[in-house]
Amino acid sequence: MAKPHLGITTKNFFKSLAVISDMSYFNRMKTLQALVFLLGSLTTYAQHIEHYYDWQWKPSTISQARFLTTIDYKDSVWYRRDFYVRERSLRMSGSFLDSSCKIGHGKFQYFHPNKSLESLGDFVNGKKEGIWVSFYPNKIIRDSSLFKDGKPIGTSFRWHSNGYISDSSIYNEDGSGVSVGWFDNGAPSRAGRYAPGRAMNGKWQFFHKNGKLSSTEIYTDGRLVNKTYFDEDGNTIADTTNRDHEATFKGGSKGWVQFLQSQVYFPSQYKIVNGDAAVVVVTGVVDEEGNMTDVEVNTPFYPDFDRIAVNAVRKSPKWTPAVDHNRRVKYLIRQAVTFAQE
Repeated sequence: MAKPHLGITTKNFFKSLAVISDMSYFNRMKTLQALVFLLGSLTTYAQHIEHYYDWQWKPSTISQARFLTTIDYKDSVWYRRDFYVRERSLRMSGSFLDSSCKIGHGKFQYFHPNKSLESLGDFVNGKKEGIWVSFYPNKIIRDSSLFKDGKPIGTSFRWHSNGYISDSSIYNEDGSGVSVGWFDNGAPSRAGRYAPGRAMNGKWQFFHKNGKLSSTEIYTDGRLVNKTYFDEDGNTIADTTNRDHEATFKGGSKGWVQFLQSQVYFPSQYKIVNGDAAVVVVTGVVDEEGNMTDVEVNTPFYPDFDRIAVNAVRKSPKWTPAVDHNRRVKYLIRQAVTFAQE
């Protein structure tokens, strides 16, 4: 029989961290290690597990940890909570049917680093069930979908970060349905139907952001059988060779890294005592004109470092926009920004 829990909880653990919050983040690690050792020693015999992960979600020591995971077993269910270590805030909470936390079962919620809600919904036997909603870091709703046995059913909506509707789709239980999309200026983006299994079927139309057709495509159960391309003035393009590509930076990935290095600097008032580098993961969206937009911290390190990383990505020169179905579209990037101290 497992020994009873001795009362040191994660909540109390973070309260202990708050007591030493006036210390330098980098110099708090020894105290943090002592607290974790105490917490671990008191919960050895309880149904309570803790893991620490680095910025890449790889197992790490406490001194390198960005995320803390706690798992508690009760009534045949494993309750898991993920925390942002530095922010001392919740990243995810949910329950699982297995100790490896692969089969979700029950209510789940996820949070952005700024503590705003990211998504919310239920799993049943490892599959999404019922209404799921998600939000941007600015709290504007991102999408809302109804799921049955892990598949979307009924009407699903998506929105751009400026609040304009992005997608509206209706799905039947067999995966057939219809989908319509819009750009963030309200212009149409695409329209078409799905055969069972969500296979594109029949006539699909895609549009440039100015509202003119970019492509008319004919599908048979997911197989493209014919297409016609148009330029942004509405003229037919004779060459229908696939033009799709990701967004690219002038000079390629090497040029992008060189640009970031020219913008990123190590704040002189800090010194890392448990390593020689710090990493902030940032996301951004290259829009249809090649501008870098919607830059947000995805994996934080420390406020001053986070700001420097975000500002560096925001200052990006224009990219070559991504192309999909012969028209320019938004493209999401996820960039690790590394700070190296001398």
